[in-house]
Amino acid sequence: MVTGSDKKIRLKRIEKTDSIYYGIKTVKSEEVKIPLNEKDIKKIRVKDQAASTFLTIGSIVLTFGIIIIAVLINDLNNDLNSINSGGKN
Repeated sequence: MVTGSDKKIRLKRIEKTDSIYYGIKTVKSEEVKIPLNEKDIKKIRVKDQAASTFLTIGSIVLTFGIIIIAVLINDLNNDLNSINSGGKN
């Protein structure tokens, strides 16, 4: 969330209780409710947890895939060079 004074606040979630909005934040492993002033809120960015997790795992798998392919191509190249040189290395 970004406030009117451009201060960024990271919240776990936002709740509404008795027509008052509260930002829920974890402080020292405890959830703390911070009352929010609607007029002071400039922007709220929602993090899509599922997409974020998918992209993280996907990038890791892709990186390892590229490394494995590079190693296999290098081994194949070495085998072809060995065959072309008559078995001499």
